[in-house]
Amino acid sequence: MTREGEGRLVLALGLVAGTCVYAFSRVFSGRAWLIPALAAAWGAIALSRWLAHLRIPRVVATFVVAVVGAFLVLLVVFPQATFYGLPGPGSVQRALATVRAANASIADVTAPVPADPGYLALAMAAAWIAGGLSSSLIGSPDRVGPKDGRKEERGGLRSLSPSLMAPLPWIVLFTVAAGVGQGRGRLFVAALFFAAILAFLLAESWSGLGRLPKLDGAMRLGALSLAGAILLPNLVPGYRAGPVFPWARIGPLTETTVSPLVQIKPFLLNQSNVSLFKVSAEQPAYWRLTSLDHFDGNTWSSQGTYNPAAGVLATASPAIASQVIHQHYAITGLGGIWVPAAYEVTRVAGLKSSVDPTTQTLIVGSLHAGLTYDLVSASPDPTGTQLSAAGAGPPPRTEDLALPAPTVSLIRPLTLQLVGSNTNAYDDAVAIQRYLRSFTYDEHVQADSSTNYLYDFLTKTKAGFCQQFAGAMAVMLRTLGIPARVAVGFLPGSPTIGPSGTTFSVTGRHAHAWPEAFFQGIGWVAFEPTPRADAPPPNYTVAPAPVTAPTQVTSPSPEGSAAPSAASSAPQPAPTRAEAPTKVAHPAITAARRASYILLAALAGVLVALFGAREVRLRLAGWRARSVPEKALAAYQEFTLRAGDAIGEGRHSGETEAEYARSVVQTLALPAVAAAGVTALTGAYQRAAYSLRSPTAAELEAALQANRALRRQLWKGADRRGKIRLIFSPRPLYTRSGSGTRVGAYNRPRSRRAPSAARRV
Repeated sequence: MTREGEGRLVLALGLVAGTCVYAFSRVFSGRAWLIPALAAAWGAIALSRWLAHLRIPRVVATFVVAVVGAFLVLLVVFPQATFYGLPGPGSVQRALATVRAANASIADVTAPVPADPGYLALAMAAAWIAGGLSSSLIGSPDRVGPKDGRKEERGGLRSLSPSLMAPLPWIVLFTVAAGVGQGRGRLFVAALFFAAILAFLLAESWSGLGRLPKLDGAMRLGALSLAGAILLPNLVPGYRAGPVFPWARIGPLTETTVSPLVQIKPFLLNQSNVSLFKVSAEQPAYWRLTSLDHFDGNTWSSQGTYNPAAGVLATASPAIASQVIHQHYAITGLGGIWVPAAYEVTRVAGLKSSVDPTTQTLIVGSLHAGLTYDLVSASPDPTGTQLSAAGAGPPPRTEDLALPAPTVSLIRPLTLQLVGSNTNAYDDAVAIQRYLRSFTYDEHVQADSSTNYLYDFLTKTKAGFCQQFAGAMAVMLRTLGIPARVAVGFLPGSPTIGPSGTTFSVTGRHAHAWPEAFFQGIGWVAFEPTPRADAPPPNYTVAPAPVTAPTQVTSPSPEGSAAPSAASSAPQPAPTRAEAPTKVAHPAITAARRASYILLAALAGVLVALFGAREVRLRLAGWRARSVPEKALAAYQEFTLRAGDAIGEGRHSGETEAEYARSVVQTLALPAVAAAGVTALTGAYQRAAYSLRSPTAAELEAALQANRALRRQLWKGADRRGKIRLIFSPRPLYTRSGSGTRVGAYNRPRSRRAPSAARRV
């Protein structure tokens, strides 16, 4: 591989890395994380390539890359834990603790997430590892062979396979981003990454002579990759965003979704003030996402068969009156596939969605900010008397009563002890709800729903948040033979009355879960066992208070007002004055922005230090020289190193000093004065190196003056890449002292006008 071919591959690999990192814009919120992640990706590639050119043993190079990567993460993400930029044992311990905490909470969050220090450190580490691995797979440029002076020619898969594997780490990382990312831009990001991969394939197959390769193989590979990109997301489970092309879906329309219970705790704690959506409706309701009907003893989940949902939906007609709720939604920050809706949806407009008729769950490819849609729901409005008379009928599905045997053996005795001699399903449900509402609401307990955890929750701790209360009541109802399931969604939110009606603003703190019980002839009815102040029990579970005259509700009472629920008949909350929005910088964004500034300052410092070290190394031999020959040799060595950077290569094997001088003059088109200086400097070097007569003082002074003048002339004659090398090339730092010759250092063809014995070979 020539140096030019290697440069094309590295640039193409950098493009692949950049598009892969950009794919994480659907995983993280904001853009403050982008610069640190890109710096990690490109920095690892650059460092790995530099170490490869130094011919450092791979084990040592791997260790260096790992140490530099760890230092970069500590400096960018945890600058406050370092001592003037130098990490110590305390900073390492703090970083490890933060990363472990972030890794443990990955299963409990959904995209997009803020770039908190733990997640930012994981992202930078992943980008650094992928960059180092991919760069090491490119290999090194071929050097001159020891036998005949020619490069070894390799063809076929022997030469293509190593470099073709270079994008694999980025493909794996992109798969992660595609699997967990949410929001718009999925097709654009995939197309961008796919184009970068094709560009890399094109660069890899480009011949060393500068001719474009035959594209038939690349076209076949591209067509195969495009087919895989279209079909694989529809075949591989876990890609819950749905197919890009619906007609490409293969197999049944059955989807197994991850329990949305994992969203609740992060919403309550980490995203409590994040606006998720706004809904305009005539009355408050629980904005339901889905219901979970399968409990395996550890977690709640669901499996449904989804059909296209548009226009009027087929729903069963309840035996009681229903309240019709018209809703208009505007998504502001909610991601995922579940569509918020008041139960039970009868009409869908402005939304391309699918519905599971058994749970009335609406799903889409992916929610994103700016999405708007309209729904009409018919919510059953039962009374306690109607529910008591209806009783629990046979379950719609056997799954609505199924429980593992260990769960029944642990929870059923507790439930029977609680309900006593009640024989009515409604009385049992009200008794369980009343009992659980005497517990303590605590958002900081472990997010667990397992049987053993529920047993401890019911007998010992008696503290938890909605996940434990909803799961416990659903399990207790099932042990009594009452069909039950867990619904997940949001409380009504903060109401604001405007000219067009009431708008409810829903944030992360309104995330909620509640149980639903099935009553014959009525359907699924919501209960509220969680003792939250903003989640009072439904009307039909409390005795009605005597009312002498209609009253205007001026403020919602936590326990005296009706519960807004899927089957609620609560009075309209009083209007509240909307507070003026205040722009508050997120701590994670501020930290990431500060880290970006630190990173830019560190990069600038590295470049300045590299330039300074380079200049010191170039002039060090001249400073240390004492005799006339030593000064002449040092001046010529500095000239050859600078000329090699300006041209892009050092002296060729077999090329004399005079030939090299003419090559430099003609390649850089130096003026006559500079050419005379090159001749004087070369002559002084030859006399110092080969002649018994050392250069005279006048000849040495002319050579030194020519060397000082050539520093400016080489800069003027160099092209753009040569100027960059003259400033930042680290080659002088590792070039051994001597003549300054480094055979094949850049391996780029010189100007054809320059005579060279090496080219005549």
